[in-house]
Amino acid sequence: MTVQVDAFESADCITSTYGTLVRHLGGEPAIFGSQWGFRPGRKADVEWPFERLNASRRSPCELMADWYDLQVVWTHHPDWDAATRQIRATLDAGQPAVVVADAFCLPYCWQFGKQHSPHRIVLTAYGVDSVVISDGYRGSRYEGALALDDLCAAMTSDGLLFPRRMFIDGRNTVITVPVPDAPLTEVTAEHTRRSLRENVTEYLSAGRAHGDGSGHDLLLRCAAEIRADAAGLAQRTKTDVAEISAWFGGMASQRALNAAFLTWAADLLAAPSLKEHADRSTALSRQWEKVRNYLYIRLSAQDRPGATVDGTAAVERVAGMVEETAVQEFSWCRGIDAELHRPARSGSGQGNPQGLAGGGTG
Repeated sequence: MTVQVDAFESADCITSTYGTLVRHLGGEPAIFGSQWGFRPGRKADVEWPFERLNASRRSPCELMADWYDLQVVWTHHPDWDAATRQIRATLDAGQPAVVVADAFCLPYCWQFGKQHSPHRIVLTAYGVDSVVISDGYRGSRYEGALALDDLCAAMTSDGLLFPRRMFIDGRNTVITVPVPDAPLTEVTAEHTRRSLRENVTEYLSAGRAHGDGSGHDLLLRCAAEIRADAAGLAQRTKTDVAEISAWFGGMASQRALNAAFLTWAADLLAAPSLKEHADRSTALSRQWEKVRNYLYIRLSAQDRPGATVDGTAAVERVAGMVEETAVQEFSWCRGIDAELHRPARSGSGQGNPQGLAGGGTG
């Protein structure tokens, strides 16, 4: 059985796989960029303060439930045979299946044979000795065959037990989204406007009421903490640079998703001005990617023979880059806030279109 999918490409494997499932069911993957801000993470004992924050206020599963009333089901099987039975049954029913796999065992990934890293891929067909996969993650974009032995090694690898990235045993795990009884409900303009308003409120000010600070405040606080412990962080991070840099990669992915949502919302609300803010969100994504790359390249070079990298100075530079980006993010969000409060004007393309100002039920 072969399931035809239109892969959703994203800068992280979580939204790329969920986005492919949502699109297969007739939904719009841009919903994964429908929120921004931060929420407390589950990592209490961490080295870098950023790791105490999740780069989004709501999880992809929560967004799927909110926008389309879809439910995500994780099934952890006791062994490989049980996992393959569910995979086959899901594909035979005409639905794609997502699995958790160790990129160390996936020949097309750059981590192959080098680094253990939990990853997610979409399975669309199976045969006697191979499967067909769709990987929409930009860092390892691939659609094609994968040997069954490689899939088995990737799904049963002890690399999926790493506690830093996975909070459960990820081995032999299959992720599915049950097909709803009725077609997905069409997204309304009011839902989209409400999402924009909530984002602006939460990011700019609402957190202060709870003593947490705005998104801008939280980023500046984290930057100050790492600057104060720059020497210690430079030493402790030597063996775990990839794990630390992943947070900044997550921010880059989130802002790229925000850009996709703002572009989609601009068309839905007949509000072309939002596309300018989508462009700014794309620029922020690139900025976060620069932070990630700088941290990874500079700190991973510390232990190389003959290296002259000043780890402390590198960490301090990361703090400065985060502060600069925080200012840009604050300006970006204030710009969207101004659009939401700008009075509507008559005529085409002038001021704030009525669709963005709201006033209807969508």
